[in-house]
Amino acid sequence: MENANKLREKLRSGQIPLGCGVSFTDPTVSELFSYVLDFVWIDMDMRPPWYGQECLQGRWQSD
Repeated sequence: MENANKLREKLRSGQIPLGCGVSFTDPTVSELFSYVLDFVWIDMDMRPPWYGQECLQGRWQSD
């Protein structure tokens, strides 16, 4: 939640956050981006049928 608080503070102060959208199935990619970006948007629109909520759990927990 520390990253979420940093993002909120940046938005409140009028700064522009830096982020990206990912569609990779490997949570390592999202975790690496989380160290240098303010947010990571996980694109689930064109996901494979087997890629459900249980696969996202690792991404939600990465900080």
